[in-house]
Amino acid sequence: MARGDIVTISSGATALRQLADAAQSLVVNNRNNGLVYVAADELPTTLFFDYIVPPNSSARLPGVFRETVGVLYQDLAGAGAAGQVELYRSNRVVDAPEYGPLGASAATSFANVDLAQVATPSAPASGFSRLFASAVDHQLWYELPSGVLIPVSQQAKLQLDSTASTDLANNTPIAANAWTDLTTAISFSIEDANSVVEIVVGGNVIGVLYAAGNAELSSRILIDNGPTFRMLGGNGQAVSSYANFLAGAKPWYFNASLSTGAHTLKVQLFSTAAGNFFCRPASAGNSESLSIQVMEYKR
Repeated sequence: MARGDIVTISSGATALRQLADAAQSLVVNNRNNGLVYVAADELPTTLFFDYIVPPNSSARLPGVFRETVGVLYQDLAGAGAAGQVELYRSNRVVDAPEYGPLGASAATSFANVDLAQVATPSAPASGFSRLFASAVDHQLWYELPSGVLIPVSQQAKLQLDSTASTDLANNTPIAANAWTDLTTAISFSIEDANSVVEIVVGGNVIGVLYAAGNAELSSRILIDNGPTFRMLGGNGQAVSSYANFLAGAKPWYFNASLSTGAHTLKVQLFSTAAGNFFCRPASAGNSESLSIQVMEYKR
């Protein structure tokens, strides 16, 4: 080859370049986001080589390169891109590799980067942070020197989106001081026991008293037929008046307390006095309704 040579090598591939005459040292410029493995007079591998030239760096390598120089390029950007390696033979004698930086010419953004999944590492030293892909939950995490783990991208998945489209109750009796089912058991699934699960129930479920007196109305969600439940909303009610069992209902959050797999929930109603209730999304959809959503936030 002439004094200078430029070699384009696919990631993981090798090339053997001919020298015009023997060289006392070799200058290798690696302007890529990858590693260059170098061997004198034979092809290198990632396990057998004479020198490694880091990304975006220049190296003057000692040793007698008699006839050929072998190079192997390994991309580190995750895209498997090829690299261009500059080789310059030199008669200058050096007894140890000399390295220096080069300005990066490779792209600063990539379509993808591959991260090996690992067990949760120990905390980094003070002044440093660590980014890693977890082999435990397959998520991307940011670790602080204190050991605190912060999810980089919390995945949210809607596990249940139920809106009643048929009449659930039409002047249905409710006994005093007893929980009464508004819905049957509705199924949903949880994919990660470490998730935060949000359950939102809303609508207008009407209670009415026909007898004299007053009543307190309330509602709840019952998980897996008990014992886990959460109160929803409620209202006070006078005789011959109407009130919403779900008034004031707010979202509930279950923090790593629902196991992976199938679950059920149902909405139940309670009244301190006997009466009747209505929930008619089909025949009175403008005024009576019920909707239930379950959102899983994976960590």
